[in-house]
Amino acid sequence: GGEAQQPEPEPEPAAEASTFAELGVCRELVEACDAMGWKQPTKIQAGAIPHALQGTTSAAAGHYVCS
Repeated sequence: GGEAQQPEPEPEPAAEASTFAELGVCRELVEACDAMGWKQPTKIQAGAIPHALQGTTSAAAGHYVCS
């Protein structure tokens, strides 16, 4: 049996999220982002942060979430 495994569907990015808090980032990190002047996540952050919080990070997530 060489059945191909179907990949798990990836969660939809939180496209409607306009703040880090709405993405599910913990309060301490929301406050740190605010202190740095980061009011809204970039498109790549909005797409990558939910994956990172669920433990399904990618190379892009690792690079851009912290940039």
